[in-house]
Amino acid sequence: MDFPQAGLPEMSTETPIAPTRRVTISASLQKHLAAVRRKETTVAVARGMAVLVAASVTMGVLQMLGDWWLEFPWWLRAAWLLIDALVLGYILVRWIVLPILRQPDDEEAALVVERHFPELRTGLIAAVQLGRAPGAYDPEPAALVLQTIADAERSIGPLRLTDAVSTFRLRRLAFVSVIVVLLGAGWFFYGRVVNVDLLQRMLLARIPVPRKTRVIWTTGDISAGRGDSVRIEAKAAGIIPGSGRLFLKYASGQVQELVMVKTTNVSSFARSIENV
Repeated sequence: MDFPQAGLPEMSTETPIAPTRRVTISASLQKHLAAVRRKETTVAVARGMAVLVAASVTMGVLQMLGDWWLEFPWWLRAAWLLIDALVLGYILVRWIVLPILRQPDDEEAALVVERHFPELRTGLIAAVQLGRAPGAYDPEPAALVLQTIADAERSIGPLRLTDAVSTFRLRRLAFVSVIVVLLGAGWFFYGRVVNVDLLQRMLLARIPVPRKTRVIWTTGDISAGRGDSVRIEAKAAGIIPGSGRLFLKYASGQVQELVMVKTTNVSSFARSIENV
């Protein structure tokens, strides 16, 4: 006789999987780090602007003084202007454009803060790295990460993190830039009668080098027959000399120097040449 057999329940051998959780740094901490990043970028760009302005004024003054002293030809002024453009372009890219394009991330900002506030130890960078880690955490590690982030927030509570971005170099460069600009502007306006022309020559204008005494040719082109007399006149601007000199260059290559005397007009000089 067969007896019914009770069936035993089957036992599952699968281990239940604990739910995982993604952890990110808090909005408050992100806001603090974003402020540090903005200030660091702003300070870097401001340093670049100070260097660019000081370099522009210095190179311009040097070129104008050199041209006034040595009377550069047009091709040399063009080459110098090209070198100026290359130098200023390098400063613009290196000191202004790259800091904008390569702004620091949260980890770099956290390191800057921890170097300035050693009492934070490594809690801030640990919170940022753990909060930025890809993937999800199991419950226990997630709780530890959240505790680390909470500890970091408490530790930075009374601190102003933007103070970690040093402005010492910026203040020093800004001071030098302001001094250079003031000296350059003072020099330019003091000698503006000459410097306006020098500035135009620096920008490749084909005008003569201005001098303390400038000659204004008033006679113009003249035609004379053989044996006629010719009167040559010119005016002086700026510092008026007591007399002038006239150089005659003949087709044979011979050069003759003649003295020009003042006329009734204090700034006018004349000389008659007999038997041309």
